[in-house]
Amino acid sequence: WDPQGHDETFAFIAKSCVKELSVQADNLQKRYKEQGPAGKFKPCVYVERMVVAAMPRGGGVLVYSPVPLTPELEAAVKAKGGCKLLVLPSSEHARHYRGWMEAFAEAVVVCPGGESMAPILKDLGDAAQVLDANAKSKWSQAAVRALTGTNYEVLDAGGFQELLIMLRSSKTLLTSDSIYLGSSDKKDPSGWKNFPEKEWSQLYFDVFCAKSPSLLPRYRHLLNEEQKKTVAKVMQKVIEWKPERVTSARSGKTSEGEGKHGVDEAERILKGHW
Repeated sequence: WDPQGHDETFAFIAKSCVKELSVQADNLQKRYKEQGPAGKFKPCVYVERMVVAAMPRGGGVLVYSPVPLTPELEAAVKAKGGCKLLVLPSSEHARHYRGWMEAFAEAVVVCPGGESMAPILKDLGDAAQVLDANAKSKWSQAAVRALTGTNYEVLDAGGFQELLIMLRSSKTLLTSDSIYLGSSDKKDPSGWKNFPEKEWSQLYFDVFCAKSPSLLPRYRHLLNEEQKKTVAKVMQKVIEWKPERVTSARSGKTSEGEGKHGVDEAERILKGHW
C-alpha cells in the first residue's frame, strides 16, 4: 500500500459519511494525523494484492495486477523462470507496469480496452496486447496465445473494463475491481475491503456496504438495464467455469473452500455481487 494515497482515499469515503459516520471519520482522521507520523496508526489507503502463478505451459510465471517491483520480488520471480505474462486487469490496477517491463522485457503485456484504459494504452504503445470487450474480433492474438490454458473474459461494467482470469490448475478466479468482499457472508470482516488498519475497513463497510442491497458497495449500483444484461452474461459464463475460490486485488481474504464447497461459495460471491 502507498501512504501517499491517504488524502484521496479518505476524502472519497468522508464525502459519503452522514451523522455518526461523519464523527467516526473525523475521529479516525484526527487519530491518523496525531499517530500516523510515528507509524502507530496506518493511513486510509487500499492494500493491493498481486497474484503470481505458474504459467500453464512453457515455464515462468504470470503476474496479475502488479504492485511496485522490489529487488526481492524481482529475484523471486526470476527464480521461478521470469515473468512471461504481465496482466494489467483494469485501469485502476495498471500503475506499476514500467518496472516490470524493464526487468522482464520478454513478458507479454495483456490488458483490456475501454475509455479509462486509453491513456495507459497510449503509454504502452505497441507493447499493449489488448482484449477489448467491445471488439472481440480484434483481440490480440499474442494475448490469446499467452492466456492459453486459462479461462478468461473481459467484463464491461458501464464502460469500465476488467480482465477476469481463472487458473485452471487451482480453480482460482482472479479479479481486480468487480469483487469487493472475499466472503458471501457480508458480516464477515475478514472478507471486507482491505486497509492497513481494521478501523478504516470498518468505516468503508459502514459507509458503502452495510446498507447495500448486494455485496457491491452502493456506488456501484449505477448501471442501466442494458449494462446489467451485459454484466450478467459475462458473470454467468464465469460461474460456468466452476471456480473453487475467488481472489480480488483489494478484498480481504481469498474465498475459502475446495471441491463443491468452494464452487458453491464462489458462486454465492459472484451472484451476491452481480
